[in-house]
Amino acid sequence: MKRASLLLFMLILFCFCQAKVIEKAGNKSLKKLKKRNEDFFIGVSGVSGDLQQAFDAAISHAQTQIIQSLGTQIAISIHIEELENSNDTKFKQTTSIVKKIDYAGVFRLSLKADETYWEKHREDKIEYYIAYVKVPFSKKEYIRALERDYISQTNKLEKLTKMPISYNIEQIIAMKNVQDEFAYINASSGRLINKSIYDNYMAAVFKYGNLWADLCGHLQLKLINNDERFPKELFFHLGYKELDLPDIPVFVKASDTKKYKTNQDGFFSIKPEYSRFIEQDYHIFLASNAGYDEQLPTLSFTLKSPLYNQNLRILVLIQSDNYNEELVQSIDSAFKERGFQYQVVSVSPGADLSSFDYLLKVDVKTIFQSKLSNVSQYFYDTQLSIKLSEISTSKELKQWTFPNKQYPEIRSVGQSKKLAQENAHALKGLVNRNALWADLLQEIEQEVKKKNFSL
Repeated sequence: MKRASLLLFMLILFCFCQAKVIEKAGNKSLKKLKKRNEDFFIGVSGVSGDLQQAFDAAISHAQTQIIQSLGTQIAISIHIEELENSNDTKFKQTTSIVKKIDYAGVFRLSLKADETYWEKHREDKIEYYIAYVKVPFSKKEYIRALERDYISQTNKLEKLTKMPISYNIEQIIAMKNVQDEFAYINASSGRLINKSIYDNYMAAVFKYGNLWADLCGHLQLKLINNDERFPKELFFHLGYKELDLPDIPVFVKASDTKKYKTNQDGFFSIKPEYSRFIEQDYHIFLASNAGYDEQLPTLSFTLKSPLYNQNLRILVLIQSDNYNEELVQSIDSAFKERGFQYQVVSVSPGADLSSFDYLLKVDVKTIFQSKLSNVSQYFYDTQLSIKLSEISTSKELKQWTFPNKQYPEIRSVGQSKKLAQENAHALKGLVNRNALWADLLQEIEQEVKKKNFSL
């Protein structure tokens, strides 16, 4: 260390001999303070291309000396305030120069302008900067401050472990982040403080660790109505062992993250905003810092909006004494155009309807028109009875019958009685049969959305 400082000093001296100082600011007396003092350290930059780099190097030099004096890896954050970058009183510029490190240390030092000095040199048309900083630092004061931090953290941990866990859950969860950060920052500082203080701290950490493990093992977060496909409201319960947990913050992440609190019985609820999404992932967790999701209980699920056809599943049950493929094809075409999920069947699946949201029963009847028929032509009329119902409630939403005012007659003809009846089952007697199914699907869509917009 001494050899490196000597080489640095000789380099600076060599530069001074040939270079001209064209600008300077700060406390020039810092150049004369070469020796280490118990209450401060002098950081010197060496030659740097700009002022920022010069001060960064000077601060880094001071930091290195401080860490070496402590004999352990400690993060020291040093901040310089209100530096004037020009001697010209008509042109003043203040600069805040901070030595950047991975994380802020326990000890933060703030320097004033009279504890800094810099010079701008010119040598053979080349300009460069040299900076000096005086960093006030007392090892004794630092250790005393460190011990106060350890004692304070020990007291916080002990306070939590002495209280009943069920009345202290919010504080226990909040402390996890605080304790992990404290342990990370002070990973190398324990050897500096009094052994008794450190031992008391480690005992408190051990007790808190047991407390945390118990909490994570017995907290229960449940979604109550998870069997509903399009719930108007989602209900959750938070408990610890057999106890309800009131007034505990819970975080719900969807398109953004919102904070809720459990009521006196440990319940809370959220209302999905179906108009704002087609499909939305939800994540429910207890700590605002997502890093603890793997330890604390969480819930994750996906909701689909009932306001979009692509999320609605309709079972089409055709009831007819003659299942007709052409009829199925015309129904297929109408459903595909509207974008519903659907399945057309001729036999009821019985009680197993959980894979669908709605049931559309299509009852097809044909009536032979004997008075109109003869040996060369046979006539059949078609009657349709269509019912839409919600499967989860078995509630009938709407019913349609054909013929009606818009489609007053559905009459089919064939050269044989059998062919005429087949044409009747396929609705071939209706020139615009595709329009009938398109109009019906439009009304079904309106009926379903009218119900779902109330969610």
